[in-house]
Amino acid sequence: MGADLVRIFKIDATTSHITESTSLVTPAGAGPRHGAFLKTGGNTYFFLVAELDNKVRSYKVTYGMDIISLDEVFTAGMYGDRTTPTGAAAAEALVSVSFSSLSCKRCLN
Repeated sequence: MGADLVRIFKIDATTSHITESTSLVTPAGAGPRHGAFLKTGGNTYFFLVAELDNKVRSYKVTYGMDIISLDEVFTAGMYGDRTTPTGAAAAEALVSVSFSSLSCKRCLN
């Protein structure tokens, strides 16, 4: 919390040891909170909801031998092109495969 990054770990299949891999760095002040994966059409995407800047970011996921690569596809505000209400904080990401949509829960303090 407070690091503006998503820590990524890898597990050694033989020893079950966990080691930290390269982290996903988000913009300063974003406050990444929740993420969700979607596998569709042979591709995998990661959706990240940021609590402090109230944005959702999408990344295309590529799996390598010992690494996972996340390439940003888009960034959108939780309220689209409207101004985020005072006290609003993004709180959750849910991906619906059947409806091909992303739903983000918002909390108002």
